[in-house]
Amino acid sequence: LGVSPPAAWVAVALCLAPFAWRWLAAELGRERVLHGLALAAGIVLLASVLAWWPQVSARAADGAGWREALNLRNDQPFGHSTYTAAFAVMALGVIAAAAVTASGGGRGLAVLGGLAALAAVVGSGSRAGILAAAVGGGVAALVALPLLRSLAPWQRAALLVLALALLGLGIAANPRLRTRVMEGRWTAEARESNAQRSAMAHGALLLGAERPWLGWGPGMVPHVFPSVRARVGGAVDDVLQVHHSPLHA
Repeated sequence: LGVSPPAAWVAVALCLAPFAWRWLAAELGRERVLHGLALAAGIVLLASVLAWWPQVSARAADGAGWREALNLRNDQPFGHSTYTAAFAVMALGVIAAAAVTASGGGRGLAVLGGLAALAAVVGSGSRAGILAAAVGGGVAALVALPLLRSLAPWQRAALLVLALALLGLGIAANPRLRTRVMEGRWTAEARESNAQRSAMAHGALLLGAERPWLGWGPGMVPHVFPSVRARVGGAVDDVLQVHHSPLHA
């Protein structure tokens, strides 16, 4: 396997994470560990939004206008907007799970973390991130169906309106999704992106077929993707990651 630093440290952390979870859960309790993870995720997401927003405001102040400035994709703190969106979507589940067993103050923090996660997803400009958050919300609603049934009708209606408003906001804030919904077509930029993503997914399948058991090693995609570049159409010359987390893994 080839490994490029610092991806090697990420790989080590991922391998040790299940053991760390079991040890911490045994020592501190699952609930306390879950709350700690949610708090850590919320801090990262809040820092992400706070690091991205000055860039947006500076771009607007330079004469781009707020609508154009808000198109600046949030890549904080991971260096790529897709990573930001993926982290925010996964963090939403952790924060929601922690909120269920949290106290009043803890639930307030969970709401703040959830808002930061949604802002990070929208700011990332990731179409898949917005759709994944919507699907995750739908699954959460199904899981919590007994709890939802215990609410008053007006409360259920308010939650539905809020969910639809958040989904509408996410679509409206994303130029590609907005054009798709409002005009029934993808923009030229979106079509080019779709072709590139399809090609990258094809390349990921080819690379996976060459090493189906152990893969190429963390951080190796930009080093090995050129070996299949000529066999896929529409891809860029090289990629840092294939914009498809399951295939990338």
